Amino acid sequence: MATSPIFVSMCRAADTRNRLVLVGLNAKYIHSNLALHYLYDVAQKCDTKWHIEKIETTINDIFAVTLRRLVERQGDLYAFSCYIWNIETILKCSEGIKKSLPQAKILLGGPEVSYRAASLLKNNPDIDFVISGEGEVSFERLLLSFGDLTSYQNIPGLIYHSETRIYENLQVQNSDFESVPDIYADNWQSEKWHNRIIYYESSRGCPYQCAYCLSAIDKRVRYKPLTEVKKDIEGFIQAGVPQVKLVDRTFNTDMTRAKQIFRMILNCEGHTNFHFEMTPENFDEEMFEIIASAPKGILQFEIGLQSIHPATLKAIHRKNDLEKVAKHIRRLVSMGHCHIHLDLIAGLPEETMASFVAGFNWTMGLQPHMLQLGFLKVLSGTPLYQQRDDYQLVYNSFTPYEIISNGAMTAQELNALRRVELVLERIYNSGLFATTLYFLKQENILGDFYNFYQKLGDWWVNQNYDTRGVGKRELFLLFYTYLVAHYPFTSNQKKALQEVLAVDLLQSGENKVPAYLEKELIVSHQLFEWLHQSIDAGNVLPPPMEGFKPKELVKKIKVLPLSYETMALVCELNQIAQCGSWLVFFDQNRHVFSMEPNGVLYT
Repeated sequence: MATSPIFVSMCRAADTRNRLVLVGLNAKYIHSNLALHYLYDVAQKCDTKWHIEKIETTINDIFAVTLRRLVERQGDLYAFSCYIWNIETILKCSEGIKKSLPQAKILLGGPEVSYRAASLLKNNPDIDFVISGEGEVSFERLLLSFGDLTSYQNIPGLIYHSETRIYENLQVQNSDFESVPDIYADNWQSEKWHNRIIYYESSRGCPYQCAYCLSAIDKRVRYKPLTEVKKDIEGFIQAGVPQVKLVDRTFNTDMTRAKQIFRMILNCEGHTNFHFEMTPENFDEEMFEIIASAPKGILQFEIGLQSIHPATLKAIHRKNDLEKVAKHIRRLVSMGHCHIHLDLIAGLPEETMASFVAGFNWTMGLQPHMLQLGFLKVLSGTPLYQQRDDYQLVYNSFTPYEIISNGAMTAQELNALRRVELVLERIYNSGLFATTLYFLKQENILGDFYNFYQKLGDWWVNQNYDTRGVGKRELFLLFYTYLVAHYPFTSNQKKALQEVLAVDLLQSGENKVPAYLEKELIVSHQLFEWLHQSIDAGNVLPPPMEGFKPKELVKKIKVLPLSYETMALVCELNQIAQCGSWLVFFDQNRHVFSMEPNGVLYT
């Protein structure tokens, strides 16, 4: 329930403390703001001087509503956590707050402002303070000395206005991780975590020096005590948090510690998904054994390859053992226990179009579940920002500072890659077309990965589908339309294409097969009869279907008849041991089985 501004005014009259408003502007509602909760815990140490409020909203909310909520808090100090995706909205909020509450002070912190603080203050007079770098220590000192201008000079990392001058305290004091607040402790069941992605760090800093990354600045890795990590993991799982994303820059820098944390997760036997940023070269046999023991869906790995071009890797200060990388990623994918997400960055120094295409095809050949094709962001404070002229980097002056061209790749070439990224996200990364893409590969229709997505991207843009939203059902129709118009399918191949698209559509949760795919589901009275026959014959149902009566099962399953060739392909892809004549989708299509006409099910 919204708080009345009249009520806030009455509270101000009764409470003589300064009012602190901590603001988190997230990209999406499901995200949580890690920094905001750290600073809230820090501020609570100063609660004799401060009344503290937290506001979390998103950049997609109506701006006028967000600004009204902030102004109604009547804060003395507004503190914003700043990133490339929210800084424009934050600057607009700051202007609105200052015009409404001229005496209020505005504080910014976070990676987007840490390395251009002086110019930000110069160009935005509404901003009073910026904290550069890690904020816990400096923020506490600012709260304790708020209003005392003479003490500001002793606050590390604080950049601030005083009359007509800008003062910079450049020495940034990084917190020892043991002193950082545990923001989740004893707070597991709070509604604020429900249906949210939780961001969590078990370490700070990075031992690597990737030239495009702000983490290259802090080379000292500091670890959270394992006893606290264990307590937090158990809390996340007990609370039923759907996903925890660890923001550790390279989680498995310390392999012994990484394996200990994996064991903590698996010993809890929960359903929470944990996402880690990993380097595959470090994996050893013990790590593979631990991963092999993990239930499917618990562990998710993001691996930043970025490039495989030797000159580019040298320019960005990365050393990749590509032979070992490929070997370990293929093993992870073949194990089938965890989701594998690979990253490439377009627009890096020395990366030509030819070398990028070679890297794209090499990476796709590893068969990751997702390939994120990103574009270089030229971030203030990074080593690459300092070398921007050396590599002829041309990039947008506004967020997210994305590359336009460089000395090795033209603007036209990078725009061609953006077309590829557009359809790669919808067709490959969506996961909607796994069976269809597998079929195209087996039939040698897919061919060269880059060429396939480049042609599809050109068609997509030429048809203006990039200018509007495309829903899932229409996406299936458009992909089918494109394929049959651009590839010489035989009659049998076209029928098989319709079958695999029908399989993918049903696995996506749809209940019907559209007419253009020319496939019909088995009707319910036939299913009821077959299930009765199967149960009466003593056939054992797969575990997800145990305990249901035939009438209940009929409501939960869909059955699609398939040709033998397509069924064999689906069984191979889904690791079903034996092929029947029909494909069974159970429990909102999350489980897939093969079935014989007599009701025998294969898993």
